[in-house]
Amino acid sequence: DKEAFKFISDITGVDNIMLGGTLRQGQVAYPFEGTINSVGVYQDVISDDELVQLTGQTTYADNIFYAGDATKSNYFRIPSLLTLDSGTVIAAADARYGGTHDSKSKINTAFAKSTDGGNTWGEPTLPMKFDDYVVKNIDWPRDSVGKNVQIQGSASYIDPVLLEDKSTHRVFLFADLMPAGIGSSNASVGSGFKEINGKKYLKLHWKDDSSSDYNYSIRENGIIYDDTTNASTEYSVDGEYNLYKNGEALTCKQYDYNFEGTSLLETPTDTDVNMNVFYKDSMFKVFPTNYLAMKYSDDEGDNWSDLNIVSTFKPEESKFLVLGPGIGKQITTGENAGRLIVPLYSKSSAELGFMYSDDHGNSWNYVEADHNTGGATAEAQIVE
Repeated sequence: DKEAFKFISDITGVDNIMLGGTLRQGQVAYPFEGTINSVGVYQDVISDDELVQLTGQTTYADNIFYAGDATKSNYFRIPSLLTLDSGTVIAAADARYGGTHDSKSKINTAFAKSTDGGNTWGEPTLPMKFDDYVVKNIDWPRDSVGKNVQIQGSASYIDPVLLEDKSTHRVFLFADLMPAGIGSSNASVGSGFKEINGKKYLKLHWKDDSSSDYNYSIRENGIIYDDTTNASTEYSVDGEYNLYKNGEALTCKQYDYNFEGTSLLETPTDTDVNMNVFYKDSMFKVFPTNYLAMKYSDDEGDNWSDLNIVSTFKPEESKFLVLGPGIGKQITTGENAGRLIVPLYSKSSAELGFMYSDDHGNSWNYVEADHNTGGATAEAQIVE
């Protein structure tokens, strides 16, 4: 249907075209560094078949993640790709359910692997996921109003990083963990931990306390303590931070999300899911800031460890400290050979920093790499 298209002459106020670049704020961005040998202008819309004949057939491998796959997501962003020592290729990406938005939104971490050099891929899994909101394929609005609407109440994982320890062949998966309704713009200043007897524990708010009180903490073996009395409570969490009372799992209602025009409705369903300290309806809630999550696998992603929150090193003056998505590195030579390194960036002091481990990922430290406080993000990658 030609009437569905506009031609240059129909676009008011535009009288030029740029090839090999994009004009942004008066300058050429993304310049093409190759050679353009020919340019053609056609009076009619060219069909796909004609384009194939004109440009030559392009051969693609299988899609890794795609709308309609096992993740039940329509949107994917922030890919991470890593070839392991064994030759297996692994991939991770944000499975974004609420359109292409960053957190706050409904986002899980998708994972897949290939054993034939990336030509074919196994069914994707979700090693990092929250169940507080349903996962479903939903077409997000693209109109000027609807495209800006974000899911408000879900917890999310965002910006994955993959890393292999080549001495142990353990595979690490990292992601930013955002509690319900939290993103980089509205994260609170602080680490989310409190120090007790020289150790740092995740601090919790009880639903009946005043909003500023975090009188509880998750101690060893997942036991929740009342810090005002330094006594254990009947509450605990499992390896995914789901809540239990006297050993019995607590539940809350799962939420659905649907549009009425350009209004997004987030409504509880009849489905019960495990109550989790990162959910908005939890009786105990974490401090509303960002956290750095890690899981590891000793079988190239077939099985994953419990959830590890490694950001005890986050400075208390930090609004957020998040991953430079992509991959990490392991130093191969010199006095620090074997050290694992993952780029981070901050919005409080150094824009660029790193977390690193000298014990094969059992513990992590943080170092700032610069002190540029201009407000720019530093989604860096690292090479040796």
